[in-house]
Formats: sequence, structure tokens, C-alpha cells
Amino acid sequence: MGFIETLQSLPSLHPQAQLRIAGAVLSLLLLPLLVVKYFQWRRLRHVPGPFLNSLTSWVQGYYALKGTYPEYMEKLMNEYGMSKNAAVG
Repeated sequence: MGFIETLQSLPSLHPQAQLRIAGAVLSLLLLPLLVVKYFQWRRLRHVPGPFLNSLTSWVQGYYALKGTYPEYMEKLMNEYGMSKNAAVG
């Protein structure tokens, strides 16, 4: 039986209370991820570039799916300069 089914099987809890409990559990599960991302960002915050790109690689995925990734990278290199570590990682 899953977590949601367990919550739903408890008749004494109001549905709104069930949602609050589920939200609290989800928040506790996401907190370590946010802490790790913060320390990764803090370690590299001196590297120039767009702020959103420093948090996630989804921006690069967006431009890759859109088909304009090479143009996007050229724009970033012109704006922020060539990075020696551009291909690392």
C-alpha cells in the first residue's frame, strides 16, 4: 500500500489535513535536493553566466529541443567570453 492510499484509508483525517501531511512529506523529501543545489551554486557563483543556467541544465535542454542550441551557445560565448571549462562535465 502506497503513501497516498494509506492517507486515504484513514477516515479520521479531513481531506485538507491529508493534503497538508502529503505536502509536508514532499517538502521534507525536496529539502536535501535544494540544499545540495545551493552548495553547488555557491561553489561556482563566481563563474560568469546566466543565473538560471547556474541552477539547472534544463535551459540547455530547452534550446537543444528547440534546435537553436549552437546559436544560444555562441550568444553566451560572445556575451560572457569563452570558458576553458566549457566542455567539461
